[in-house]
Amino acid sequence: MVNIIADKFLKDVEPLALGIIGDFTRRGGVKMVVTFYRGEGSIRKGEFPVYTNNIL
Repeated sequence: MVNIIADKFLKDVEPLALGIIGDFTRRGGVKMVVTFYRGEGSIRKGEFPVYTNNIL
């Protein structure tokens, strides 16, 4: 899902940098956090804030 959103957004908007985070919890308590970063923005430079997920 995260890659589909990222591909569509990159194609339509053409941003210089993009960061998308998918924080998913499935039935049964299996948690998954998927991150997508692309472009000139960088976490180290501070353009994208560091994400801390919510623990259930």
